[in-house]
Amino acid sequence: MLEFQAWVVPLTESWPLPLRAALFPVVLLTTMTYVVMPAVTRLLRPWL
Repeated sequence: MLEFQAWVVPLTESWPLPLRAALFPVVLLTTMTYVVMPAVTRLLRPWL
């Protein structure tokens, strides 16, 4: 997560705070839902 913030914060410094605050959850939740969790589910399929 820190890498994401280090990359995005300089690009969004001029944005209003509410918009910046909304960006992080939307991007991270989308990434977790559609990229990370399917991979973890496949990896842990025998245990699940």
